[in-house]
Amino acid sequence: MIILPLRHLTDEDQPLFGTNFINLGKLLRAGLPVAEGLAVSPAEIVINTVLKHFKDKSGEVFEQSFNLVKADFKKSPIPDELSQKLGRNQLFLMGEEIIQGPLYLWQKLLENWLEQIKSRLWTEGFSPNLNSSLLAQNIIYLAGIPVLINCHLDSHTEKLLFQTEQKLEIDTINQVADLVCSANKKLFLPQKYLFISHKKTVKIAGISPYTEEMPILSQEYLIASEKSERLILKSATKIFIESIGAILNLDHLAGIILMAEKLGDFESTVFKLSQAALSVPGKPVIYRLPDIQNSDIRGILRLINQKSLLNPAVEAFLFARHKKNLTNLSIGLPLTRSAGELLNLKKQLSVLGIHRSASLKLWWEITVPENILNLSEYLDVGIDGVILNLDQLHRSLLGLNLLNDSASLQELEIYTYKHQLQSLIKLLEPSLKILHQQEIPVLGLGEIILHPEILDFLIKNGIYGLVINNILQTEGLPEHLHLTEKRLLLS
Repeated sequence: MIILPLRHLTDEDQPLFGTNFINLGKLLRAGLPVAEGLAVSPAEIVINTVLKHFKDKSGEVFEQSFNLVKADFKKSPIPDELSQKLGRNQLFLMGEEIIQGPLYLWQKLLENWLEQIKSRLWTEGFSPNLNSSLLAQNIIYLAGIPVLINCHLDSHTEKLLFQTEQKLEIDTINQVADLVCSANKKLFLPQKYLFISHKKTVKIAGISPYTEEMPILSQEYLIASEKSERLILKSATKIFIESIGAILNLDHLAGIILMAEKLGDFESTVFKLSQAALSVPGKPVIYRLPDIQNSDIRGILRLINQKSLLNPAVEAFLFARHKKNLTNLSIGLPLTRSAGELLNLKKQLSVLGIHRSASLKLWWEITVPENILNLSEYLDVGIDGVILNLDQLHRSLLGLNLLNDSASLQELEIYTYKHQLQSLIKLLEPSLKILHQQEIPVLGLGEIILHPEILDFLIKNGIYGLVINNILQTEGLPEHLHLTEKRLLLS
């Protein structure tokens, strides 16, 4: 049996104590209010002593003798090591159970491990390894009887969900809300938290992984979902969504694109990248590097010359991809004005640790007509996919100023010219054929992708997917794409 204070747990202790206890230790050392306590590994010597009397018995005999085993456990004295660690503390929290006295705590620990053995008996059968890899237990010191509060941030609604048996004061709710947000940022992934509140002080007492669940709004919602699920028609054209984090894992969504400039600081970026990658496991999540549009120097040119912009973005990406093992994350490259710029950035990314591979793709955003005119030069540099920013291409082609100081004038220009699409189609058609021949997937991005004339053109020319920016647009979109594809095929 190994006993360690929570604040002393490090990543090296993860195989023995598990991720949840390690995370408590991280938050405690980071200065968050985590309740003091101990992590206790299974007392295998004591358990082995009891189990040796039953090693040659069948599972049924062991089950019949279960109460005798419990009785033997109660005779086992509390180990001196544990007694010394507990000190003068008399009130404890284990899981969500409040326990009075060290001896009773020791008995509850033994019973917990015995229940784990019993469960394994019926799933794995009786074996010498029956007591291996039992779960460690967390013991929290209590100064009095606390209010227990379970809380987590729902990634779909962006609201905090509370579960407690007592009415909470506003100050307590605010403390819990602040702690959930702070702890999620520190751990880079959303978690479920157990809090204890005593004398207006709130502390974190437990952590468990947050798992995505389908939101259930009402019985009417369920019925509507069942009907729509049966009517969903699949399309060859994939549907991506531009997001800033996790989304509802709808089957007809093929992936997510995140724009780095919208994600915030390092911790926020890692958190949102992790949320997105976990919400669509096995599907691509493209992290488009920052494109700061407050001057004429933007896109790749700015990244090359502003290390303070490029390096943190790359660091956040690599942390999420490697430290969190989120291998469905890939890189998107913003506005480029020459193939030389693209080559320069690829070299800098290689130095920073980003290399193209079977799972790490480089998606290049086509934003200005120069990219189309010199497409072959860019393809020689090497890319894995293309993001066609149709809105910016269209505006650039028509000479609209994207950084016009007058917002109303810009809106007027866009309104006046938004239906003049033939020049854009003429520009794109030869390039799309080349990309299709070289089997380079192309994603269409922008408000005009769903314009009937543009949509027909893109589908005819083998567009891989469309990027939408509103989850509500997915309603009926697979069916619409399916019918459009069918109509074009028959025409």
